[in-house]
Amino acid sequence: MFGTRSIGLHEPKCLEKWKIENDRLPKSKRMPEPIKPEPILAGSSAGEALSGGKGLQNLPDLDAEAEAAYRCHLKNLVPCNYCRRTFNPDRVMVHENACVERPRKRRGRVRK
Repeated sequence: MFGTRSIGLHEPKCLEKWKIENDRLPKSKRMPEPIKPEPILAGSSAGEALSGGKGLQNLPDLDAEAEAAYRCHLKNLVPCNYCRRTFNPDRVMVHENACVERPRKRRGRVRK
């Protein structure tokens, strides 16, 4: 995990790496740029309860933050073209090669 000081360095590099990997995909598999969730701050009553009423009202609400991150994660998943299960963009092609819903090619000679 990244701390509050290094996350500012991580995010641009991670997005740059994502763009390079996304550009390598066929056009039909490319995804829109991932959306960064907005930080959710706790209400002043929650911040005051933690700080004894002294100036820490800008603490993040961790449950709401986790929920927002999870919803953002779900938006970035890609469905399989055959079974519609969702996967991370880098794993969906691997799944599609082994998907049981995928139509199979006939083997052997065709009889006339």
